[in-house]
Amino acid sequence: MSNRKALYRPLADESRDIRLLRILPALNWRRVSCEMHHFPHDTCPPYVALSYTWGNSRHTTRISLNKKRFAVTLNLKSFLIHARQRQRKQGFLWDGFKDLYNNKQIKADKQYIWIDAICIDQNNIYERNSQVGRMKEIYERAHSVIVWLGPAAYDSHIAMRVIRQLAEMPPDEGFHMPDDVTRPSSPNTPFGKKEWQAVEELYHRKWWDRAWILQEATAPTIADGPVVWCGFEEAELKDFGRAYDCIFTVMVEKYPDVLAFIVNSNVIHLMELRARRHPSVANGALDLLRLLPVVRDFDASDKRDKIYSVLAISADGQDKAFQPDYSKPTSEVYTNLAKYILQRDRALDLLGSCCSKRCLMGLPSWVPDWSTSESIPTNFYHRRLEPDGTYTNIYSANNNLPSELLFMKEDVGLHAGLQIKGIDFATVTIVSEPYFRSKQPNLNLALRWSAMALSGEPQYPSGESRVDSLRHVLCADVGVEASDEPYRGNVVNLTQPDDESYIFNFQLPFVNLTTSFRRLFRTSRGYLGIGPEDTQPGDRICILTGGHMPLVMRPTEDFLMLRDTLYRGSRWTLIGESYVHGIMDGEAMIEFQQSGKEMETFEIR
Repeated sequence: MSNRKALYRPLADESRDIRLLRILPALNWRRVSCEMHHFPHDTCPPYVALSYTWGNSRHTTRISLNKKRFAVTLNLKSFLIHARQRQRKQGFLWDGFKDLYNNKQIKADKQYIWIDAICIDQNNIYERNSQVGRMKEIYERAHSVIVWLGPAAYDSHIAMRVIRQLAEMPPDEGFHMPDDVTRPSSPNTPFGKKEWQAVEELYHRKWWDRAWILQEATAPTIADGPVVWCGFEEAELKDFGRAYDCIFTVMVEKYPDVLAFIVNSNVIHLMELRARRHPSVANGALDLLRLLPVVRDFDASDKRDKIYSVLAISADGQDKAFQPDYSKPTSEVYTNLAKYILQRDRALDLLGSCCSKRCLMGLPSWVPDWSTSESIPTNFYHRRLEPDGTYTNIYSANNNLPSELLFMKEDVGLHAGLQIKGIDFATVTIVSEPYFRSKQPNLNLALRWSAMALSGEPQYPSGESRVDSLRHVLCADVGVEASDEPYRGNVVNLTQPDDESYIFNFQLPFVNLTTSFRRLFRTSRGYLGIGPEDTQPGDRICILTGGHMPLVMRPTEDFLMLRDTLYRGSRWTLIGESYVHGIMDGEAMIEFQQSGKEMETFEIR
């Protein structure tokens, strides 16, 4: 961008100083002029921080910054124009921008704003690394956060009105729905087709998909939470959470089809994380193993930010051994993080986020590709968070044996390797069709899954019936308590349309969560399990030391040819984790240990 060197004199102290922006008055509404000032963070004036979507960085326009031309994205200029108009009409940027000591409105010429694209020299990697590491502090010390959803469009003014109305309703009252929500609204039924279409559009604006909002919009700021702007309409972010709860409560049974279009799981993730970060919540911070699968569903133009956006707010992300560094390629950042977590924990829970669908080239199969989110199965629950902030494993297929890891360097034609001991428990012999998340019950697929699972011997290897084993497998034996933490022993209800068939509902919350983008499989030893969509006959079910879940592994061609003659060590590709009923509490590992045999060494590439 032009004139950047002249604009960005170095910060006197990068660990303390901050640049803030002031929007200047202008006669021409299309022109935007701003001033940027340096302040020590400890003594800087009150400011608000902006959370917004950058937009396409190739489509830019110009503003005046310290009387020099400066390129910004179209969405950012739109915000600046709206902000200046608010200042001109109201005399202030936001009516909550008040002096903490006398509660008086801060004058417009003393109102500052922090915007990452302007206040950080994005072309200076060293400064970018430093300032990204401080963003948690910057947002938490802001007077408040302004969320910019974008200019008014698609009846957003109607949607903002509905959000505010729903947020004000008592939780136990709900709202009156028409018999047919596809009809126009009326005085007696104020929420009709037009209103729900507008709400749907608003809850699916690009801002809700940004990875960085997990840090920006959950910050416990001085004021009571972020304020949301859409055009010239305004609401508090907590209103969106309350409205969402109200919509879900009323619609989940009566209007599931309408709800399916409004639902955006990112809204749920954001509100849950915001509640956990509230100062009144003890031990609320989640660790990286809980946060990274969440941020996978969000977008980041720089795929390294899938990790960097949640480092600072995680319970374990402040280690100096792993901090933001934009000089490293994405594949190296992902690999280094995987090594860091595996070595630190001496456990393999991280491998639960691995799958064969990858967007990023050059990653070993044991390194999760956080850049891909579409058609990825939701991680199985591994642990429950206890009230004291500690975690308890809910599975122990490895009989709680700790891992002994050895990382191997890249070789000619081979990715970096992970070497670890374990057992080759069984071979996958039969697989079902995969289930892809759908808004329909898909009873025919449920019939075929049940038929495959229940064929053969009626008694399961562990002694129970095959029907009972299927009831456990379909939910991975897990349910969720009111505290949103998992528990073991859950089962799925099966119904019989006739004497020989069983069906189930894929739409049940835990069935959908467990089965989406996965296949049912049977093994050479008669066990039933569920694994990744890419599971195929011939794959092996392996239990590794440090691994609480069985892994679906695929032997490489050179291993298949040489295993029985030249070496016991073996080279494998990791397909993903699985649930296999009857071995999740160490049964298979205990049986192997009692046999007196030695474990194999697995080399995963």
